[in-house]
Amino acid sequence: WENMRGSDFLSKHPNLPSASWSKTIPLGIHGDGGSFSKQDNVYVLSFNSLVAAYGPTHDTRIVFSLIRKADMVVDTMDKLLEAFSWSLNHCLTGLTPEEDWQKNKLPGGGQPLRGGWKMAACQCRGDWEFFSDIFHLPRWNGAEQICPFCKASSTIPRLSFTNVRLDTPWRGTQWTHEARMTYLRVAGLALPILFVALIGFRLECIHIDVLHTTDQGVSSHISGNVMWH
Repeated sequence: WENMRGSDFLSKHPNLPSASWSKTIPLGIHGDGGSFSKQDNVYVLSFNSLVAAYGPTHDTRIVFSLIRKADMVVDTMDKLLEAFSWSLNHCLTGLTPEEDWQKNKLPGGGQPLRGGWKMAACQCRGDWEFFSDIFHLPRWNGAEQICPFCKASSTIPRLSFTNVRLDTPWRGTQWTHEARMTYLRVAGLALPILFVALIGFRLECIHIDVLHTTDQGVSSHISGNVMWH
């Protein structure tokens, strides 16, 4: 949390005062799909501590939901994330819930978690398809806008994403969380469920996954070209 001091996430978070940092575990959310047959994929939602020591995946990654893509309808992911947000929001209170996410009473609720610990979701990772589905972000091959964080374009020459100089115009078009939300409202688009349901979650919490962008993206091109040369 000290490394994030001064960030909009902390300064604008409604329920994460500095006095609670030493007892609050930062959490990351991960969503991705993978093939399990030639005809279908499976979607997995999980979370993990961002300060946990490395170890076996089943010890450090906690699965929240696993569902076949063929069984999903238009709002399946939003419903899953709504329930997920409810759970994470209760982790932030440091108390056991008195009701479940459907407002059913639970026995013995309202008790402090063991050791006085809390947890706060401050990151979401996944592939581009996952981000496009749940955050309504442009896809990488979009005709006009291709970036979730700025207005870089593949069709507007002045905002060309291939121009990576320090003075390139798209650098001045980076979205803030507030500007992105205003844009979605004005455009009549639905607000992403995590921005609405998960307390304190913001645009800058979206973390481009290293595996998909480096290992399967930039690095693969570099390795291929080095081998060719």
